[in-house]
Parts: sequence; structure tokens; C-alpha cells
Amino acid sequence: MKGVKFRILSQLVVSLIAGNLAAIDRGTGDPVIPASAKTHSDFVPEGWEPKTVIEGDLNRDQRDDVALVISSAPNPPSNFDSNRKIHVLVLALRQDDGTLKRSAVSDGAILDDFDGGLLGYPFQELRIERGAVVIEHYGGSRNRWEVTTRYRYESGHWVLIGRTDVDTDVHYPNFIARVDHNISTGLVIRNFKAGGLRDEDLTWAQTALTKQSEVRYWRLPAPALEKAPEFDGPLPSIDWGPHSLDLNRKEQIIENPEVWKGPADLSGTLRAVVPPEGLFLGAEVTDDQVTEEDKVRLTNQNGDEIQPDATTRTATTTGYVIRVSWSKAQLRAALGENRPYWLDPEITESDEPTEMEELPVVIEIHDADAGQPEVVLTTRPIGIPHAAAILISSPTDLVLEDQ
Repeated sequence: MKGVKFRILSQLVVSLIAGNLAAIDRGTGDPVIPASAKTHSDFVPEGWEPKTVIEGDLNRDQRDDVALVISSAPNPPSNFDSNRKIHVLVLALRQDDGTLKRSAVSDGAILDDFDGGLLGYPFQELRIERGAVVIEHYGGSRNRWEVTTRYRYESGHWVLIGRTDVDTDVHYPNFIARVDHNISTGLVIRNFKAGGLRDEDLTWAQTALTKQSEVRYWRLPAPALEKAPEFDGPLPSIDWGPHSLDLNRKEQIIENPEVWKGPADLSGTLRAVVPPEGLFLGAEVTDDQVTEEDKVRLTNQNGDEIQPDATTRTATTTGYVIRVSWSKAQLRAALGENRPYWLDPEITESDEPTEMEELPVVIEIHDADAGQPEVVLTTRPIGIPHAAAILISSPTDLVLEDQ
């Protein structure tokens, strides 16, 4: 049987890989996970074992589908990773004839034995909630971390729809940093308690949150690409990323909300990507009265505008489409010490971000209708000390790519 090999990932990022056939190459043979099977046990290669098996409707067709975690035998004692098992997630959909068709295989969604630090194997639970596959991990030593990821089957792909990160400290039991990101809506809820830690022990973002135990803002996923998209290409476009963020709520208005008449008056759908050059942002703006002063801005945490490298705007029947780009140099200068590591000049292209990381910026849509006060939609509401509206990640962390 033919198969497509995929490489082992040894990090917390989660990527689901699909195709008609798949194989796992661990350097100790080539166990094949078939494209279809009568039962879940047929997806378990020889020498492997099922770790967790659950059933539930994953694609809303009223049939029980299957999600399972399979585990390899330990590596031989001569191997550097002696006794280390590999754990793989398999998702299969029930067909009309009762058979199971493999829908996704991931060797990164479930961490391996030694990936949990001193606590060892970090995988905790695989379950199905409201049609979504939920995966929980827990690990660390003094600093403990919990990560919960949620995938849903949408339009033939397994899309990351949510992630929750919780950090605690054994020496400071009152310290907690919790981040809930509903990727479908873009809403981020941060709960934070310093718990006795001094400012110098906190990150810059945590220090900004010490006076507010909870903040809410909106965040846009931006896949890190190997090349920039067509700057004048259409939106929406897969080149601009499969995820988007809508700015269309009254709570997202920070200036003159009494003037705003609703989404038909002003709203926008944002998309962003991060090629090696820097940041590309695209916005489809609905505006019932377009003027030359209307614009999309990017600001730093202090509210200072980050001047773009290039801007294009095209009129539409309901408003306009705008595309804006910023170079790494412009972002470095504007963000200072708060910039993420991938903006540093010594980081090569091969070290582009593969883990979830926030870019501490605010996205704003400005509407300057004639004779009316300016209305501003934003990803950061008034009074929020945390400016982080763009989430940098590998494309395969965010959506299932066909192989």
C-alpha cells in the first residue's frame, strides 16, 4: 500500500495532516495508517497500541465518528531517546456503509513522552465537545503549563477554533496567567494575578496587566509564510490566510460610538500574513460614505501609529479593500524592546515563528464621514493595557492542509 511520509514534530504546535493515504516513518520500519477501515483497531499499525479511543459525531451527519491516540513501542535502549514513545492522533469519519474513512493524522497534536518537562508525559485527555475535538496537555516543573486546543471539521478541513493556555508557579500558588482565545470570533480573554511575583519577574505584557485581573480584546491569526502574497490580489484569498477577524460590534468602537449606525455604516473583515519581509494586512471595509481620510492604522501599545511601507486601496460597491504592509525594520523601531524575537535581525528565515506568539500592536479602522465626528473601530477597547491584536503562527497550526 502506498503512503505519504510526514516528519516528526517535537514542539507544542499542533498540525493535522490529511490525504488519501499516510505513513509514519520513525526510522524503525514504515507502519501504514490505511485510508479506510472497518473498525478503529484497523488504524493501529503493527507494534503500536491504542492509547485513547472515543466516538462522537464530528461532521454533523448524525453518525458516530472516531478519534484515537495511538502509541508506538519504546525506542531500543541504544537510541538516544531510549524508552521514548511516539503518540499520534488519528481522526476518522463514519461513511454510509458503516466503514471509517481516515480524515486526519497528526504527529504534532499529541506531545511525546518527554515533552512535559519534569512531569513527564504531558497528554491528559482527548474528548469531543459540541462536535469539536478537544486535546489537553499539562507539564512543566516549578512553572506549570496547561494547553487545551480545540479543532472543528469545517469545509473539509480540521480548523483550530480555540486554544486555552494556563501558566502557574509552584512557589507562588496565587500566580495565574490564563489566556482563552476563541479563534472563530477572535475574542481573547486574559485573566492574570501576579500572586506575589515582582515586576522584574514578569513579562512586559504581564506587568501591563497587574492592575486588571481580566481584560478582553480581539486578536487576528496571521500565518507565517515563506513568501509574501500578491499585494494587489483579491480578498478573501487563501494567500491572505484562512482565518479572519470581524470588526463590527459596538464594543469595538473607541471614538464617537453614538454616531455609528451599525455594520452597514462601518465594519471590516481583517486578514494578515507574516512573510519574511514583515507584516501584510488586508481589510475588506464596509463604509456607506468613503472619503480620502478613511484609513486602516496599526499602532503600538502607546497609541503611536506605525507608518506603513506600502498601501493600496480599491473601491468596492460597499466600501473599499485596503492592503497595507510593514517591514521588519519599521516594526522593530516602533515596538522597541516589546518586539517578538522573530523581528530581530540575527534571526534567519529558517527560524521564522512556528509557535504561537503575539505581535503587540492595535489595528484600527477610521471612518471620517463629511460633517460627522470620526468613528474608530479597534481590536483594543478603551482602558485595556494589553496591546496584542495579531497572533503569529505556522499555517499548519491553524488549519489542516491537504497533503
